[in-house]
Amino acid sequence: MSEPGRLVVHSSIWLAACLYFAAVCGRLCARRTAASPTYRLLWLLACAAYLIHAVAAFGICHGWSHARAVAHTAQRTYEITGWYWGGGTYVNYAFTALWALDATVLAACPARHARQPRWLSGLWLMATLFMFFQGMVVFGHGTSRALGIAGLSACYAAWLWHRRGTSRKEGHARLGCC
Repeated sequence: MSEPGRLVVHSSIWLAACLYFAAVCGRLCARRTAASPTYRLLWLLACAAYLIHAVAAFGICHGWSHARAVAHTAQRTYEITGWYWGGGTYVNYAFTALWALDATVLAACPARHARQPRWLSGLWLMATLFMFFQGMVVFGHGTSRALGIAGLSACYAAWLWHRRGTSRKEGHARLGCC
């Protein structure tokens, strides 16, 4: 991979991660809804940076070849887990499509997005956190791993802060999903 290509692939995911972590932490700490302009902006920018990363990685790293992407995913999975499986590629495709859909609905209909069931919001938050954990901590290395650990730790601290405030107000702890 060329140095400019590596820069695009890496910097776009780092930017996506920083914006994502800021959106999640801000939403939890401030107890904002998805309709909050700050949250919407951060969420949309994070998704846009992630889409740039996904397209750049697919084109630059895999030469627009699905077969190469699956083989690379299988090899990396084997190196980490000892299990040669390329199915994570499909998980990434689904994640990308769902995040793009979520960001589109948030941009086009913020009031509708804010009315989605609390359990669905919580499930999506857990799924996105899991994907960032997998991509940055489990499969990442060096700076990516450190950024992932720091960002996920900040999200956990924000969740604890939100839970503490929710517990006092409502008399019991609930999942901190706005």
